[in-house]
Amino acid sequence: MSSSWFDYIKENPRKPWDFNEISANPNITWDIVRANPDKPWNYAGLSANPKITWEIVKANPRNPWSYPNLSRNPSITWDIVQNNPVANPRNTWSYISLSRNPNMTWDIVSANIGNPWDYRWLSENPGITWDIIVANPDKPWNYEYVSKNPNITWDIVQANSDKPWNYNSLSVNPNITWDIVQANSDKPWNFMFLGANPNISWAIIVANPDNPWNYDAVSANPNITWAIVTANPDKPWNYAILSKNKMMLDPYINYAIKINQTQETIEHAPLSDTMTTQQMGGKHRRSKRRRNHKTKPKNKIQEN
Repeated sequence: MSSSWFDYIKENPRKPWDFNEISANPNITWDIVRANPDKPWNYAGLSANPKITWEIVKANPRNPWSYPNLSRNPSITWDIVQNNPVANPRNTWSYISLSRNPNMTWDIVSANIGNPWDYRWLSENPGITWDIIVANPDKPWNYEYVSKNPNITWDIVQANSDKPWNYNSLSVNPNITWDIVQANSDKPWNFMFLGANPNISWAIIVANPDNPWNYDAVSANPNITWAIVTANPDKPWNYAILSKNKMMLDPYINYAIKINQTQETIEHAPLSDTMTTQQMGGKHRRSKRRRNHKTKPKNKIQEN
């Protein structure tokens, strides 16, 4: 799908694409980058792209890779981090980003407990299960992020109603289905975030036009395809967010949906790149203001 996904972008150059997000999108491979040197590739975004491996980074040492973003790249393992210290303190491995990396298991964290792990991102990390959270009540778990963790099922939420569950985050949790939402209409579901939930199909959105769907979120929904976008030009699609949309390529999304269908428990899965609720509100509003601006190359090293 990678080539055809990018072909649509090349065929529609006047759309307000965000090449930072395109660069991070796993539909983009290193071969595509090399074959399109005229495009404004962003190395901060590329550094987070799961298709960019450590071998590619090592083979291209002069490129402006972002080590904070490499830190969250699922192709980066703990062994790679340990065996490749970085001398530049302004561009080095980041424990904030490593906390998002699905390769960072609780065994790794607990064996290196003195390192500055970020418990917000650990709370969402699919390597962290509910059993781990319950067994470590002294840790500063963040329930906005725990609520998005793909190990959190609706049964867990119901059985632990005393916990400060965040319904904005639960609304994008891949274990929350449309049936659950309908059966629990008294809960404060957030339709902005539900629009991005991988269990919410385009058919559900079309069949429920009276619900307050937010097209910033719908643009992030992995069920959206270029065919849907093309067939619905009247919808307020957000092209900066579409630039980020993996369109079902993300193996975690596919795995999560499969698990939902079979009613099994997610134990391990690659990390979904779903936005935080804060990013969904803040970044999306900023992207609206950028829609009419021409995309420019952004090679400044930054954490994405």
